[in-house]
Amino acid sequence: MSGLVKTIVSIITVGIAGLILFGAISYLHRVEKTGYLLLIPDNQLNLIRWTIGLHGLSAFILILFSSILIFGKIENSWPEIHKKIGKTTIFLSIIILIPTGYILSFLNTSGEKASVLFTILTTLCLITLVNGWRKIRSGDQMSHHIWMKRYYILLTSAIWLRINMFIAFVFFTPNQDIYFYCALLSWVPQLIVYEFWEGHFRI
Repeated sequence: MSGLVKTIVSIITVGIAGLILFGAISYLHRVEKTGYLLLIPDNQLNLIRWTIGLHGLSAFILILFSSILIFGKIENSWPEIHKKIGKTTIFLSIIILIPTGYILSFLNTSGEKASVLFTILTTLCLITLVNGWRKIRSGDQMSHHIWMKRYYILLTSAIWLRINMFIAFVFFTPNQDIYFYCALLSWVPQLIVYEFWEGHFRI
């Protein structure tokens, strides 16, 4: 992938993540229960608002940072900056993104299948992140890159979910099954393609 293509992909990815952030932050100051909030019990309303807001904010920052690390390739030219961004990525993921991901998985209103799927996604985010951190701590840069690319694919599932929902809802009536398949297709095929592309699996 050329430098120009990487730059364009990064800009588009971060731009869409910014739109998701704007939508997430908007939940913090909504007075009336509209849209998704109509499905939330009143006693969970504040928790959901703040969880969505924090989850969206952390996801945007992490997608921005991860795009810089993966597409920018700054580990050789600016190793200290790379290290600081990496440490910040781990901190924000462990403290905000993953805990809020579990909360939203358990309190989601799209059925049990979606809850299980989002719980698996959040757990895989944790596993890939921890393994990426362990590998770089042991000096295994190649394995570190592989694990962090997996983490990035899982991280950008939020973007693919919105794209899938936009396409699906044009052709189908929104329901729990449609939402589940949109969520499933937001990271499972991408992860499988990556594993085959990198030669981790052979047909």
